[in-house]
Amino acid sequence: MAGVPVDAVTFEAEEIPDGVLLRATSLDPQVQTTLWNACTQRQHLLEMLQRREAVPLCAPCQANLDAFASLRIDALRLPDGVLLLYTSTDPEVVHRLQSMVSAAKLTL
Repeated sequence: MAGVPVDAVTFEAEEIPDGVLLRATSLDPQVQTTLWNACTQRQHLLEMLQRREAVPLCAPCQANLDAFASLRIDALRLPDGVLLLYTSTDPEVVHRLQSMVSAAKLTL
């Protein structure tokens, strides 16, 4: 998402029992495509991590490696962006997901 202006994307989120639902939208078709590509790449990265493939990670991601084992990301392409479902069977991961949404004060 590098190079996408912050004000070009609108984020809304909602806590659900096993995670969060996140909607990212934009009026710009190019940004919409970038959102979708970023989401599919994130899903691919998560799959690689769960298969224990060697993947270069930033320090925060490396610190959260154990949490990725129980994380699931589902994405649906929308006409104006993406709808993401982040879920987990691990109560601690669910709490962390929901805390991020709460701290950002996002609403859906």
